[in-house]
Amino acid sequence: MIAIKEKLNKKNTGLGWVERLGYGLGGSGYYIYIATIGTYLVIYMTNVAMLDIAIISTLIVVSKVFDGLSDLAAGYILDRTKTPIGKARPWLLIMCVPLALSTWLLFRVPASLPVYAKYVYVFILYNLACTVFLTFVQIAHFSLVSLMTEDKEEQGFLGVIQSIFTNVGNVLGTALFVKLLILFTNDPKNQNTQPAYSGALLVCGLVVVVTLLITVVTTKERVSGSISRIPEVSDASGKNRFSGLDAAKALIGDKNWVVLTLAQILTLAGAQFMMLGGSYYALYILKDMGQMAWMTATVLVTSLLIMFLVPLMMKKWSKKQIFIIGNALVALGSLGFGLFAWSRTGMIFSNVLRGCGVGVSAGIQLGLVADLIRMTDKKKGIHAVGLGNAGISAATKIGMGLGNVFFGFAMAAVGFSAAYDSQGLPQPVGVNHMISWMYIWGPMIVYLIAVILLIIFFDNEEETIDAEHDV
Repeated sequence: MIAIKEKLNKKNTGLGWVERLGYGLGGSGYYIYIATIGTYLVIYMTNVAMLDIAIISTLIVVSKVFDGLSDLAAGYILDRTKTPIGKARPWLLIMCVPLALSTWLLFRVPASLPVYAKYVYVFILYNLACTVFLTFVQIAHFSLVSLMTEDKEEQGFLGVIQSIFTNVGNVLGTALFVKLLILFTNDPKNQNTQPAYSGALLVCGLVVVVTLLITVVTTKERVSGSISRIPEVSDASGKNRFSGLDAAKALIGDKNWVVLTLAQILTLAGAQFMMLGGSYYALYILKDMGQMAWMTATVLVTSLLIMFLVPLMMKKWSKKQIFIIGNALVALGSLGFGLFAWSRTGMIFSNVLRGCGVGVSAGIQLGLVADLIRMTDKKKGIHAVGLGNAGISAATKIGMGLGNVFFGFAMAAVGFSAAYDSQGLPQPVGVNHMISWMYIWGPMIVYLIAVILLIIFFDNEEETIDAEHDV
């Protein structure tokens, strides 16, 4: 690890540790929201706002369609942004406060509204928070990897740093979020109350704003000029403009981009099964919402620690191989949890294995995306940083949306209703079986499919191009 740091410090093109860590902090901030929304939004809507799980899941998946399109729009806009402080950082500055406010309001559904108006409220606030504000923040932060430096090793290391800090955000947004609910609730026996969520989201909002501002202040965009080297065409006025369609065609027509996008959709659907399923698994199978702390900590803390080994793995294996290993470990850990669900020790060990997989795959992903951007540039003369990162972000949101809607409709199909809890009645027998299936076996299946896709169809063409270029 020391040798790697020394090597990077010699070739960092001006990057120091203050800047690297400042960049990472921004990811830890907004990932608190990604984790919180992914893990607790549905259970808040069903158990606090008392809304129907199938309708909420439908609203979320419809919103994810807009969310995916907004990624492409944000990438297109970012590629054409030009300010004294760069392309990406202005959007972090502009969007941080609206993101915090809209997310706080999303978890504050007015009890006095008619039922239909509550669904409209959720749809509007969800799209403001996620489709607009979070999208711009995430695309801008992802794009900074390619805007801060063109050095391939530095980009890979920034990707690892970003993954480490986003994993910290995941821990704060899941395991520690439960502690905030307990702290702010007005009912010691029930963490699912409006005061609990309002107080917890207020604390999270302050953290998000501060960390994003730190990123803006501590980082610098060195890669200037034609960041998106897209073939130019002339409009009616005779002025040159970039063709976003050419960039989109270049990405869609590349096999590696397509495979990585499909793998991202699958794995994020599986991750959503684990996030949503985990909260319901703790509440209805383990009979204690507080059990979420160890369930998420065993995955996320492990994934955080394992990320420090990713730079060493990069010396031995290709990014493709590391990504496959990570996804395979998640599938194996899910299988283990199912086989040893009767044993607390077995469940912990299996979740640690899941965490190893999550950490390895997340730690290498941004470096893999940066490689594909460089590869597309070398092959087709197109270096669309914004659209490239937007495509992967869109796949992330599509995967999460599919995971949400599948989970919601599956739970509704077996008769789940929070009204049973409020009336002191047990849930239908099939509910616990479905929760177990969604938390354990669903992730195993989708991660395994992703591994198969990557092994068969994803190649190491980037390494071939680098070798030819060096010659």
